Amino acid sequence: MQFANGVVLAPDRTCVLVAETAGYRVARYWLTGPKAGTHDILVENLPGFPDNMALGSDGLVWIAVPAPRDPLLDRLLPLPGILRRVVWALPDRARPKPKRTVWVQAVDFDGRLVHDLQCEGTDFSMVTGVVEQDGTLYLGSLTESAVAVTRVPA
Repeated sequence: MQFANGVVLAPDRTCVLVAETAGYRVARYWLTGPKAGTHDILVENLPGFPDNMALGSDGLVWIAVPAPRDPLLDRLLPLPGILRRVVWALPDRARPKPKRTVWVQAVDFDGRLVHDLQCEGTDFSMVTGVVEQDGTLYLGSLTESAVAVTRVPA
């Protein structure tokens, strides 16, 4: 696993989903049935870094995407750990800065993208947590001192 982050247990308890932030994907680990003990990829090549996830009242898996992919980080991730550590040892002003955005996605248990909600992060950004309940989204952030609330578009 590449920086396991968010975790969601399927309602029927057949599998657990894990957001792999550094892999830009959501992995599925089978717990029961003929695939028990194996894993596959539910969603691959995400356009941003997946973070925490939650199972919504709508039956979808909601994924917080704090930042879009960064070309420099895409080049650094495959490198040996020592080279990545050198980059992260640079002063803050020399490191890549995440784009300010508000971004969440929702997928079904077949990996189909159902919602891709994104806007510029002028007043709120870096969404690291999302919860959906009856069509309302609650968004948490690593950098903000508030929780954002919005509706899922019809």
